[in-house]
Parts: sequence; structure tokens; C-alpha cells
Amino acid sequence: MEGDTGPTPLELMKLYHRAESALKRAEQASDSLVIPAVNELRYAGRHIVDALCPKESGKEPKVELNEAKTHIERAIYDSVEVSAVYYLGKIRNFQETYSTIPITEHLPEYKDYIRKYYEILDFIGDNNRRDPSNEYEKLEGYSDELCSIWRALEAISEELNKVLLRQSEANAKVLREQQRSNIAIGIAAISMLIAVAALFIK
Repeated sequence: MEGDTGPTPLELMKLYHRAESALKRAEQASDSLVIPAVNELRYAGRHIVDALCPKESGKEPKVELNEAKTHIERAIYDSVEVSAVYYLGKIRNFQETYSTIPITEHLPEYKDYIRKYYEILDFIGDNNRRDPSNEYEKLEGYSDELCSIWRALEAISEELNKVLLRQSEANAKVLREQQRSNIAIGIAAISMLIAVAALFIK
């Protein structure tokens, strides 16, 4: 593009710091190293160094800086995606664990949270990380929303565990009563058979 000099050093610095922050949050959430993001930052560093030596690299500095920018944006996207997927998994497990409980009675916003969950799930499934410039910021917002949703769900987990315990105790009581009933029926049937057999023996 005519007049395009590529991103400024200040723009790259701010974007790089943003990527580092996203990477740290992803590593804290997933408790693992986000290799794709680390590699993208490494590639970005290579392009920045090459931009300083255009004769040796054979490319114009603006081209190198634009490529560096794209790699940093991909690093942000990869990091934020890891965080988002982590929280999506937490929310899915929450749904499965408490599927027998009407959650809205304990958290009125629950249906809205689940709608947002599926919206973000679809976004991640449909999105292409190879062109992240218009997507990573939206995914960042989604990841923050998922984090907030998970905290809200986590806050009621102790209360829901008590409900599960009461359900388990009630189910165990019903089972014991069924077992006693079955035993009583069995005893009655055996008694009847003995009585019938006694009549024939006589």
C-alpha cells in the first residue's frame, strides 16, 4: 500500500506487551506452556531483527515489520484461545456435574451464560487463526467473558454440591425402600409356595 511504512516501533512494543500478558494468563489458566504462541513471538523477533538489516534480509523494513505484527497478533490469538478453551472445558464439566439440578434457581443468569458459552464455542470453531488481525481482539473479549462466567459458576458450586448430596441421600433412601419391598415380596412369595406345597403333600 502506497505510503505504508509498516507499524511503528511503539505500536509493535505495545502489541508485544499485550501478547506477553495474554501468554502469561494462558499459562496460568492451563498450567502449561503455550508452544504455538511462543513460536509466533520468536518468529516476530526474527522479522524485527531483519527489519534492522534490510540489505542482509533482502526485504524492505516495512514488509518485515508487517510480518512481525502478524506473528504477534497470532501469538495473542493462540494464547487467548488457550484461555478460552480452558474455561469452555470448565463450564462444560460444570454442566455435566450438575445436570440434575435446576441451576437457574440458584443462578438466574445461568441460561444467558450458557447461550454465551455456545456462541463462543461456535466462534472458535469457525474462526481462522491464520488471519487474526480482526479476530484476536474479539476473542480476547470472549475469553474475559468466559472467565467471569466461570467465576460465577464456581461461586455457587459449594451450594450445588450440597444439593447433590441431598439428592444422593434421597436416592439411596428410595433404593433401600425398594430393596426392603423386594425382600418382603420375595418372602411372601416363598411363604405362599410353601403353603401350596404343604397342601399337596397332605
